[in-house]
Amino acid sequence: MRVKSIEVVLRKDGFFYHNGKQIKAVYPREGYAVMLFLDPSQIDVDFGEYTLVLTEEDRKKINELFDKSDEKTYQLRGRGWASGPRPYMKLHEFVER
Repeated sequence: MRVKSIEVVLRKDGFFYHNGKQIKAVYPREGYAVMLFLDPSQIDVDFGEYTLVLTEEDRKKINELFDKSDEKTYQLRGRGWASGPRPYMKLHEFVER
C-alpha cells in the first residue's frame, strides 16, 4: 500500500465527516482523527498481503497531524483529557486541579 493522503478528519455526533460524507463511527466520542488513505501497490502482490511502506516524510506528517488533531479536539471539546495513550492538557488545567 502507498500513502495516498494523510488527513485530520472530524468525528462528531457519532459520525466521521470527510469529503462531504457522513460515515458512522464505532467510537462515539467527539474529536479529530488522523487518517491514512491508501492506494494498493505492487508490494501488496509481492508479499501476498496488504503491506504499508511509510517514508520519513509520511512519518513526520503523521506526527505533525497528531499534534494538530489534539489541538483541534481540545478546541472542539473545550478541555483536555488525561486518559488514553496520548493525554493532552493545557498548563492551566493542571493549576486548576
